[in-house]
Amino acid sequence: GKKALGRNDRSAEFEERYEEGDRDPKFLLDYVKALNAAGKPSLKITNEYLKTQQDLTSEFNLRFLFEGATDADSRVFDLLLKNKDLIQKVFGEDAFRRKSEAACRCTVKKAIEYKDEKLLAEAKEKCKESSPEKAATFSYEADMSYYKATKDVKNYIKAMDAYRKAEIKTPGKLHDLVVILLRTFPNDPKALQKAEDWASDAAKEGNQPEYYMTLAEVYKRQGEKEKARKTAEKVLSLLGENGDPLLRMKVNVFMENI
Repeated sequence: GKKALGRNDRSAEFEERYEEGDRDPKFLLDYVKALNAAGKPSLKITNEYLKTQQDLTSEFNLRFLFEGATDADSRVFDLLLKNKDLIQKVFGEDAFRRKSEAACRCTVKKAIEYKDEKLLAEAKEKCKESSPEKAATFSYEADMSYYKATKDVKNYIKAMDAYRKAEIKTPGKLHDLVVILLRTFPNDPKALQKAEDWASDAAKEGNQPEYYMTLAEVYKRQGEKEKARKTAEKVLSLLGENGDPLLRMKVNVFMENI
């Protein structure tokens, strides 16, 4: 991804003109676009331009606002929200939603970088203002990303639990959630207990060999060898004679290991 962005990085060309004093509005907008395309900070340039403007409702200035609102925790994003209706007339509701969600995700990333829960809360609040229909899902996912990165098991499980109750409606999706939890905290006792509960529910509701295999793995990590063995045998019975040979091989290796 960085290599791809690097190939498209034209910001150095603009930087030279900027350092030479070029402040033409069209040039500044193109400079901001180039910085954004390269994944580089552009708020300084955006703020510098907007401070020179008395009327932000012209189409050009609305476009500048839209392009420059890269972080939800910024004055530029506040101005974007203030002019939401006008900007939606220029770019459309879907484009505005995508832009605002991207800015909120950027602030979540910043919250993770600085381990700042206030920034996390601000990102969720700004999403509620800009895209209320997406705010709940965004909030769950932001919390999970933050607490995963900060290795806060208790709050990560709490966020996943809220996400599960609100968003997870099928055994397959629940099984996916178990896999994510196991990859994030593979040996934590609290995480394993929650994984056991969810994996058991997914297996009973979905009755798929893969779901029981995941449950067997949870038991193994908890040191419950007999439960792990019996659950692995359940996988074999569900597979029958014509089941997935790779999964069968995996079960056999699993049983040998325990």
